[in-house]
Amino acid sequence: METSEYKNKVINQEAMHFCLNVVEFFEALPGDREFFKKAALDGLTFCQSLQEVGLYILSLKELALHHPVVDKDKFLNVAHRVGNDTRHLFAFLQTTKLLAEKKDFKSWDHFFSAAMVAVENEESMADYLTTVRHLTEKLNFTQWPDFFTMVKRLKEQSSFLEVEVFSAVRHGIQYFEESDTIKGLFRVLAETPQFSGAFAYGQLDSKKWLIEEAQKVWGPHWGTVFVLAGWIGVLPRMIYDKKITTTKIYSFDIDGSATRASEFLNQAEVQNDWSFKSSSQDITTMHFPTTFTVLRKDGSPCELLTMPDVVINTSCEHIQDITSWWSQIPLGTRVILQSNDGFHIPEHVACFKSLEDFAKAMSLTRTDFIGEKALPEFNRFMLIGVK
Repeated sequence: METSEYKNKVINQEAMHFCLNVVEFFEALPGDREFFKKAALDGLTFCQSLQEVGLYILSLKELALHHPVVDKDKFLNVAHRVGNDTRHLFAFLQTTKLLAEKKDFKSWDHFFSAAMVAVENEESMADYLTTVRHLTEKLNFTQWPDFFTMVKRLKEQSSFLEVEVFSAVRHGIQYFEESDTIKGLFRVLAETPQFSGAFAYGQLDSKKWLIEEAQKVWGPHWGTVFVLAGWIGVLPRMIYDKKITTTKIYSFDIDGSATRASEFLNQAEVQNDWSFKSSSQDITTMHFPTTFTVLRKDGSPCELLTMPDVVINTSCEHIQDITSWWSQIPLGTRVILQSNDGFHIPEHVACFKSLEDFAKAMSLTRTDFIGEKALPEFNRFMLIGVK
């Protein structure tokens, strides 16, 4: 068969499939036939391939089953806005179809209004739709209003395009299961989107690894925990979600905006008699017992004096004089330490060439775990034991 004959045969088969789709669609169409007929004809105008038209028709069929709860004008508005870019139209229709197939999805107005925000930028629209599709795949996901509120809040702050917020959402939902934690994730990203890097795969995977190995050797009871260089409190959040028993968890970071974000993420524990609190503090100047300042709800300062049972530092590579810092940790304290061999990263000022070098520098009196984890940018080293 000649190449041209083959192509014509394929095109004719696709055309026949499309026509059958259209006929089947209009025969099965309930409710507002005129609207869906107009939408289908619009699809013929927007789409540049029979494949895209076919998806458009299938999406409309799913919407037809839900037309009482779908704002048809908003649907067409978004379709018209993305119609100039068939890649986005294709993704929008695919996403709409997946949502329509979810019988418990009720947030149509929020979905369309957030899409109108995202469509203002090509990259953001693609990321937004990809993230919505990821969320549809998560079992028992019900936090749709919180997610769409996050999207609109980012636009209000003019920070919609500044950080990889949607990537952070996609990463976070793979590690977080609790409903309140997912809501906290959205709130942190809405209010402090500059910290989206805290939810990178390497960050989350390293903390998951830490908790799994520490549970094996210490069990579920950890007492009072100090998380040094705790950034925005992701590790405490994961500890709580794994049902580890703690008396208190205190997170310390030199960045005051990060400590505030950590209390967004761990809000339930903050409200539970300050089971969690964060303090803006330079960890290289800390002494033990530690006197530190936290903020009350009204913003007034409160000074605390506490001795930890466990000290965790997952950022040893950021401490210039790590020997001096290590000398301040009391003998007999349970510790979890992480560093890496990422010498190429400017902020990493105290890396180690190997796990053995790291273990030698820290010189634990009892080592409960020693291990190495390969990450895309470097190898992560971890020690668990007693100083």
